[in-house]
Amino acid sequence: MFDIISRLRPITLDCFTAHSGLYHQFPVVKATEIYPSWWRSLKATAEVSTDKSPIKTPVATLRMCEGLLDMYKNMITIPMWTDLKIQYDDKGNFAWKSSVDDLNIGHHPAAQFNHEEFADLIHMKITVPWMIQEKTGVNFQLFHSDWNSPANMFKFRIPGGILNYKYQIGANCNMWLPKIIGPSNVQIDLYAGDPLMNLLPLSERKVNIKNHLLDPIEAKQKEHQFGYSSKFVGRYKFLKKLYSK
Repeated sequence: MFDIISRLRPITLDCFTAHSGLYHQFPVVKATEIYPSWWRSLKATAEVSTDKSPIKTPVATLRMCEGLLDMYKNMITIPMWTDLKIQYDDKGNFAWKSSVDDLNIGHHPAAQFNHEEFADLIHMKITVPWMIQEKTGVNFQLFHSDWNSPANMFKFRIPGGILNYKYQIGANCNMWLPKIIGPSNVQIDLYAGDPLMNLLPLSERKVNIKNHLLDPIEAKQKEHQFGYSSKFVGRYKFLKKLYSK
């Protein structure tokens, strides 16, 4: 009986920030609160004919896709909190302009992915001003927002992965951009309020989202607890062992 109760008990995803504008305007939300605009404009059915008959009959549109609906019902979304323009070239150089002054964008050293498989890709990393914590150890799968902006689907990718917020609280966004052979002036436009990252809990338990506004001192204390650079390599495993005791 206790096991059944534990499996049904909701989990809480606590999201912390010291950024007042982010907290009030662009909180972490259930994905159903940010359905794609194109999806909202679709009718449930469309009339189509086939090669075998000119008679039009109704078919379900993407608005009725159960796989899509179930995904949105279960996902959590971290929205973009600023308008952002990104331009880059085939040499791995990129420039960006944000509507806010405190956005931080960088990249990992190329030595961390020094393999021919990455030769035609450019790495970029957006520092997300949220710290996320979930105390039971539930894993979350990270998703790119393909469905919210199909036009950007092949301009950049946010690689998937399994994230756990019991032993680390970072929510930064890694992105891969394709190198374009020859002269290019490729531009990517991201807009405040659009989904940036999606998280799918790998659990049947209901997830309650709680957004918290911290004062700068509280935020620094939480950041230092999990972000303290105690090791060159293996910090996550070290923290997992420490907090599993």
